[in-house]
Amino acid sequence: MKLGLLTRLMLTVLVLCLALPTHLIVLASESSMDHVEQIEDRGGSAVTAASTTGTIGELIGTYKKSGSKITLQAKNGVMTLNFCKDNMVRVRIAPTEKDFLADNPNLQGIKKFDSDYDAVALTVNDTGTALEIKTDALTVLVNKSTLALTYKDKSGSVIAKNTAANPTGFEGEGKWVNFQRDATGIEEHFYGLGAAPTNSFNTVDWRNQTYDLWMLDTGVHAITPLYYSTAGYGIYLNNSNKGSISFKNTCSIEVEGGELDYYFIYGPSFQNIQSDFGKLCGTISMPPLSSLGLTYRGALNFTDQQLISAIEDFQKAGIAVDTVGVEPGWQTATYPCTYVWSNKFPNPAAFIESIHNLGVKVNLWEHPFVSEKSPIHQEILPYSLMSEALSVNSGDKKYGFEGLVPDFTLPKSKDIYWNIHKENLASIGVDGFKIDETDSWVCGSELDITFPGGLSANAYHNIMGTLTVNNMAERYKSEYNKRIFTFSRGNYTGMQR
Repeated sequence: MKLGLLTRLMLTVLVLCLALPTHLIVLASESSMDHVEQIEDRGGSAVTAASTTGTIGELIGTYKKSGSKITLQAKNGVMTLNFCKDNMVRVRIAPTEKDFLADNPNLQGIKKFDSDYDAVALTVNDTGTALEIKTDALTVLVNKSTLALTYKDKSGSVIAKNTAANPTGFEGEGKWVNFQRDATGIEEHFYGLGAAPTNSFNTVDWRNQTYDLWMLDTGVHAITPLYYSTAGYGIYLNNSNKGSISFKNTCSIEVEGGELDYYFIYGPSFQNIQSDFGKLCGTISMPPLSSLGLTYRGALNFTDQQLISAIEDFQKAGIAVDTVGVEPGWQTATYPCTYVWSNKFPNPAAFIESIHNLGVKVNLWEHPFVSEKSPIHQEILPYSLMSEALSVNSGDKKYGFEGLVPDFTLPKSKDIYWNIHKENLASIGVDGFKIDETDSWVCGSELDITFPGGLSANAYHNIMGTLTVNNMAERYKSEYNKRIFTFSRGNYTGMQR
């Protein structure tokens, strides 16, 4: 597949983001055949998945069906195939059905859930060695011995397929799925995934490379675990836990914790893949005009008058500044934060008015770690973790924040955090924020700690920056009808909205 100019431009933007007799059944959610079949073993008794480790194993009995979802009981686990569209299927694998996680809109990644899609008409044919599931655009073959999946287009040509050996499985908290590289017989190239880490900054094509799905101060700051293949498909991993995607001898997706949950999207064009991903996770919002201009950030401890003077000097020199960034000195305490103006800004409202009169927007530095000196400390405490159990990592150093790490999957926590921002900042005209330190705040030993909302620190680490920024953006939009320009050190799926 040749990459045209539009495709190359899109890639650049993405960086800135199944042993029963043969039978044929037509499945449609409104049809009279819309039933759920009990999975039975060959002896006729109901099967409960074994909580063993390793590959998922062979298919036990047949499938059960509900709407556009097919559930397959294997020897060592359960696989579900939910057809969101005729060219897109969500694949989930877990030890038992009870281990599948409920969709949670508070995590901000997925915008359009399974129930939001129209039913997809399917046909299922048992060939003896495989289950053949067909839609108008896609055929999925499920090998009954291994539950390895093969994806074909309408003409029957292979698009992608799992490896024959060790296609998918789990061991402890680790889960994996392996795809055969170059399954079409043509050399395959891979794009997407978000910003490249600092040690491979110029990487665009990920063939023969590995992408770590873990934010680090010295590594990646923006992750979208979606990759595009020149074979005409995309895969989006719906799991924010620590993991990696390797494109070396095989295409291997591995995660530590959570469930194995991914979307296979057939294009075949990158534009079609991106369109379906945009419907799934949301499209880029319209940025404010000031975001396209020059931002000047003052020194760490600049006062209000020093910042005003700096902007005036720029303008006298004929340099147009659209946004002035106010660094940590505006707060009474910063590591962790109070969100209260310091004596360097004795009249914050007058300072902001002066900057606005110069035609410039105001952007404040902060991070979402709450100081005991902050007015919201006690109120937000029940909805947070004490940072003494966590740490911020920068290279080989760790910094204890001695504050609170709010759980922004909880509406109450989001409300408390927003209220102090509204009272002290938004209400007097602050135009946006620089959200710092959300990329490296948890290290290896803290991964199993659980937040009040139920997520592990492992699952929360990558999405904290996105949850923080989206909370602010949504409040500005709903309460002030205002688009804000915000910088962030930690960006994940959903940030683009």
